Amino acid sequence: MKYILWFYKYFLLICLFFKLNIYICNLKPNHMNYSNSNSAIFNQYLKAAKEGAKDAQYYLGDCYYSGNGVEQSFIKAVEWWQKAAEQGFADAQYNLGVCYAEGSGVEQDYSMAVKLWERAAEKGVPEALCILGVCYEKSKGVEQDYYKAVEYYIRAIEKDNVDAQYYLGNCYYEGNGVVKDYSKAVEWYQKAADGGNAEAQCNLGICYHTGNGIKQDLSKAAEYFKKAAEQGNVQAQRNLDLI
Repeated sequence: MKYILWFYKYFLLICLFFKLNIYICNLKPNHMNYSNSNSAIFNQYLKAAKEGAKDAQYYLGDCYYSGNGVEQSFIKAVEWWQKAAEQGFADAQYNLGVCYAEGSGVEQDYSMAVKLWERAAEKGVPEALCILGVCYEKSKGVEQDYYKAVEYYIRAIEKDNVDAQYYLGNCYYEGNGVVKDYSKAVEWYQKAADGGNAEAQCNLGICYHTGNGIKQDLSKAAEYFKKAAEQGNVQAQRNLDLI
């Protein structure tokens, strides 16, 4: 039992580093809510986009990125999101940043991604605020600055971004940009876990198992590992096998 507790305490730190990088790798653009996408509707938006309508340009970028109603083309998605972004369309700026971070339809460039996310963040896009926090924490496209990372996470949380709650929990667990505080880490993991964040559920399970920041409770640990595992979290699935 003592070996397992030791293993969890140190393995959590390894997991936190790995998961921050996973966030960068698994970015997803924002998508418009629409239905009945077909060639006729696509052509209507194409006409409007060519006439300079930024919402139509954004829509076309979305269609090309996801292959919705048209053959998938990241290059064309970038083309249309670029046009909308130049007109100040915040979600297009965020999505274009995702393309630069991924290298989808354009050469990978984290510095450019950060510039685009900063523009989107100025307009209050929660995902942009959160990912900027990750960039500053992990030195992706900017110089590492834990304090700025925390600042962006808090701003994203004010916009109800669940992922930012999870990452702020990591900051408190590791003492990055804030005073290390396991209790605060648990508090933010709990909020993110309640919002459905699988990584937060897994880390909360680890805290319950080790007794870091909260009274040890193996049944609660198993409960949160199970919740995370049901969402496909591989580490949570492995943790269940160890308790």
